[in-house]
Amino acid sequence: TRAALRIAVNDFTASLELAKRRAPFLNTAVTVCPSSDGINCTDTPYELGWIVRTGPQANAANQVILQDVLPRQNFRLDTTNPANRRFTFLQNGRLASNFNGATLEACPADAGYASRTRMLTINRTGQITFSTPGACTI
Repeated sequence: TRAALRIAVNDFTASLELAKRRAPFLNTAVTVCPSSDGINCTDTPYELGWIVRTGPQANAANQVILQDVLPRQNFRLDTTNPANRRFTFLQNGRLASNFNGATLEACPADAGYASRTRMLTINRTGQITFSTPGACTI
């Protein structure tokens, strides 16, 4: 359980970094969003999978999938505010202007391991900080 959480947090962080680096390189917006089908952004928790794709729209017709992360088991991973589920980096490598920060939690499925919950806080500039809140709120 501990290793699965660590891997998921590392993978999600790597996806954000990929989006941040690829947006200027491709000269287009790049979005990280949950995806239960590996093609479209969906309103599902991140543990059901996520994608990194070009374009800011929910399901852009000309999008290019840069990364498809498969579903994970034995933990939950989602934002504490469902309105902040998508992370769009613009051509300058910064988050979209309407982004005000977000918090994600990676929580063990077994409540007995709640103290191992990891929290990722993403600020307006895209900086990620980590903490261990000791309890899951999602």
